[in-house]
Amino acid sequence: MGSDSHSFITPAHSLVENGTYNLSEDSNIAATIRPPGYSVFLALHIYGFGKNLGLQIAVLSQIIMLCFASSIMFCSIKKINSIFCATIAQLVLLFNPNTLSSVFLIESDNFITFFVVLIFSFLLNYIKNKRSFYIILIGFLVGITALIKPLGLFFIPVFIPLFICIHFLDNIYQNTSSIKKILCISIIGVCIASSIVFFWMKRNYEVSGHYIINSFGYDFLTDQVRELSYARKTLGDEHWQKYSRERLLEEIELKYPDIHTVSDADRNAIIQPIAIKYILEQPLLVHSMGLTLATIRMYAGSGFSKFRNILGLTCANVIETEGFLSYIDSLKNNFNKSQMFCYVSNIFIPLFGNFILRVLGLIGIFYLIIKKDWVLLLVSLGFILIISFPTLHVAQVRYRVPMEPVLAYLAGLGLLHLMNFFTKRSSS
Repeated sequence: MGSDSHSFITPAHSLVENGTYNLSEDSNIAATIRPPGYSVFLALHIYGFGKNLGLQIAVLSQIIMLCFASSIMFCSIKKINSIFCATIAQLVLLFNPNTLSSVFLIESDNFITFFVVLIFSFLLNYIKNKRSFYIILIGFLVGITALIKPLGLFFIPVFIPLFICIHFLDNIYQNTSSIKKILCISIIGVCIASSIVFFWMKRNYEVSGHYIINSFGYDFLTDQVRELSYARKTLGDEHWQKYSRERLLEEIELKYPDIHTVSDADRNAIIQPIAIKYILEQPLLVHSMGLTLATIRMYAGSGFSKFRNILGLTCANVIETEGFLSYIDSLKNNFNKSQMFCYVSNIFIPLFGNFILRVLGLIGIFYLIIKKDWVLLLVSLGFILIISFPTLHVAQVRYRVPMEPVLAYLAGLGLLHLMNFFTKRSSS
């Protein structure tokens, strides 16, 4: 089970037992905070195989979906680059500890990664042959991703600008379809994605009186407050606890004593404006430190900790409490020489491997710049920014899972460029 598995499983039980998307099968309160995509996926398996076996079959389905998605990505990259680059990208995606561990857990990260791979692959196919069909298909997939995790929403506002930019960047070198055609088809794609999201918002309004899409209100904003307080602590602020998530919630409870008795939608409506004001009042330096710590957590971790937990491996009670820096402190304070093999095999090697992949990814970006392949550079960096942005200060290695296909592609490009570089040097 993952950290938030329960919030997906109980609505799935409600769908199977009652045919309604409620917080649980015994609750009459409609679920509005969690989008229904992943719960529907689980409900299909529970309906077919029962509560316990159904979840195990769901994990098997996730493994099959990951293999299928990696094959689609392989074919798309092969068309636009080389078989070598496509093979490396597929292998990195399949055997990356971060991806490999999440696929065995009941979490939405791996499920949405399947759709991100499809969007990325179809976008590569569009770049290759400019078939308008791919724009429509991508629009539909963007709408589906928005019903799985909040990051799907961020594809919608950049949809039209992305295809317009691809059009103009391609026109630097060759004549492509007219701008009017691209614009019209992109608008259709956005309308399809927005329509899917609208039906979910409309349903939430009917059951709660609020136009809610996902947990961007309560969970997202209060978690931002928590991470900003940790940023203050890192900067040496002795009064950092005054700005903590707990302090904010205490103030809200004093102002709204019955907040725990209202629905998720009403609680979200109460907390959202207060938390936003709280966040905007933080100095720029605190935000900068928060983003720095978030970037370290997002990209420095290997994702092997979950895989280690699945295998039942432990290393001297090294725990992750408040992120990467606390992980380093915990490792230092609990270091045990007798478990050196465990440290090397389960911590240092995965971290070193992750470091190599990040370096190869940077070389891949450098390679695209040298080749002046601005379209692929735009698409690759665009995906990374879109997937990173929803987390802001709240970054964990698991949130990088949907980004792994793009990072794997850049690592493949980087290794290809290195091999070409050393081959030319040896031949000369």
